[in-house]
Amino acid sequence: MKKVSKILSVRLQLMYKHPYAAFFAEGEVSTSGWTRGMLIPAASQPISPDMLLLDFVAKEPDGPSSTVITDIAGSVFVSELTQVNLEEVKIIRIQAEHNYLDLILEAKS
Repeated sequence: MKKVSKILSVRLQLMYKHPYAAFFAEGEVSTSGWTRGMLIPAASQPISPDMLLLDFVAKEPDGPSSTVITDIAGSVFVSELTQVNLEEVKIIRIQAEHNYLDLILEAKS
């Protein structure tokens, strides 16, 4: 698995039933043939407990591929992020190879 080239958008989708919530990302890769896009916790996390870093990764092509910018999507269910106290998280940073996007979580009363 390798980071995708560029992230274009990210969203949090709330659902009525389990698993209740998921993060979705859309991006681009530099060749055809990439598969299995996903968001995974980054190997190194920030010291601050209010930020979560996720890497947008995918499986590179096994064989020949065309040099053409191709769309890719990835996701992760919030319930899969068990190693993080999500009650403290205020910023979720989704990282690609060449850029990142921040999703700011803000509680309103």
